[in-house]
Amino acid sequence: MARLLRIAQFAGLLILTVGYISGCSRPGTPEAGQASPSEAAHDHDHDHDHDKDQDSDQDPDAEKAKVKAEQEPSVADAKTGMDSGEDTAIMESIRNLVALMDSDDKRLAAEAGQVLLNAAKTHENIGVRTAAIAGLGAKADAWISELGAFTAESNPLNLRLTAIEALGMASPGGEAEKRLTELADSEDPSIKRAAVTAVTALRAGAGANEIVALVGQLGQRDGDRSAQAAIALTLKGKDALPFLAEAVRDGADARQRHAAAMCVALICAGTNPSQERFAKAAHSTRKGEAQTHPAYLEGLPILKAALSDEAPMVREIAAQGLGYLGDARATPLLAKALDDKDVHVRRRAASALCTLPAEAAQKRLEQAARRDSDPETRRFAVEALGWLGTPSVGPALIAASRDSVAEVRRAAAIQMGRIKDKSTLQSLVELFKDPNEDVRWSAVQAVAGMQDREATQYLVAALDDPVPQVANAAEAGLQRLGVAKRRLPGAD
Repeated sequence: MARLLRIAQFAGLLILTVGYISGCSRPGTPEAGQASPSEAAHDHDHDHDHDKDQDSDQDPDAEKAKVKAEQEPSVADAKTGMDSGEDTAIMESIRNLVALMDSDDKRLAAEAGQVLLNAAKTHENIGVRTAAIAGLGAKADAWISELGAFTAESNPLNLRLTAIEALGMASPGGEAEKRLTELADSEDPSIKRAAVTAVTALRAGAGANEIVALVGQLGQRDGDRSAQAAIALTLKGKDALPFLAEAVRDGADARQRHAAAMCVALICAGTNPSQERFAKAAHSTRKGEAQTHPAYLEGLPILKAALSDEAPMVREIAAQGLGYLGDARATPLLAKALDDKDVHVRRRAASALCTLPAEAAQKRLEQAARRDSDPETRRFAVEALGWLGTPSVGPALIAASRDSVAEVRRAAAIQMGRIKDKSTLQSLVELFKDPNEDVRWSAVQAVAGMQDREATQYLVAALDDPVPQVANAAEAGLQRLGVAKRRLPGAD
């Protein structure tokens, strides 16, 4: 797997260099119908050996070995192709040299690498030099010092950036990582960014020690080191959880603890019963062929610890992550977080309770919906109450329908329409006169969805609302009741 990854990385590097080579080749390309230098050299060698082949025994194994040897590229062929001036021949030669570097014959592998190194140093085409450096990256461990030399400021930027990326294909813990770490402090933004990306890739391809190094990179403000490490750790999945847990609990820097908790949330997020219930109620459909997995509840105790962190930013991301798990054991933790002194934590906790079995938090949600100083927290608390789907939340929703903030009143109207409890009908009708058109629209839709004939006269009155979508919603409700008074233009 590691070797396949390196081959894929090399292929990506090589593709990037094609643009440099194309259109920049040297003159002297063979004319149509004329054999290329590589073809001529091959024909010459073939003719030279012909007489000896006639005298050889017709041993099947020897014949197979001979055919194989003739089919496999040689370093000599690659050298010829490198000097041909043809884009296709040059790229093919570089690919062949990379393949030869993987040979069990150490002498042959070293010879192939040396050809690439010479091209990287002296070829007159900058694109060929760049592609040759990328090729050396396929065996970066064997050419660390040479690749490191190409990262020096005296070299063209294209070569430096390619050499940096090539060093990212080396093994961790050695000179390559040391050099990349130095370059990550460069004042040149492009060099810094490339070095951070490369050192992250280098560490991400290894085991426990490198996970520790990536975790140590979390929270660093310089460049995008923290973001790069977070991506790499998230892709590692559950293997990274023990190290992230340690960072969440013992990290000295709040930013590192925050980033570690975020990684835990992303790794452990997955399908859960509450999510499926939410999706069904929202009539949502899954698009594409994305693979899903059940939420990893191993993250619950880690996020529980983060929810008690002294830094609000850590508590906030922990609340958000607990919502991703959809497990009822997180409900009392989030209910307690609704009393947090930081508004962002309270807001995230209320939002997360929309995706959990939140019956145990109903009382605390009702208090938040009525009295929290933050309107967004009140709105999310109202939504979480509505998703409980029980008439017992009706009084709290009625109180929220009189909130001073329109978005809270609108949320209350929507959730009263969700529970469809007749005790909320009068409060909804009162919202037909709300100064905010979105509140009126949501209230009319909620009443229309109830299909209660007692609401007929109110829906008829709403036909005269100056906002078309409100009047149309009233018309649709009357049609459901079979007592529509008139058809409005554009009504469904």
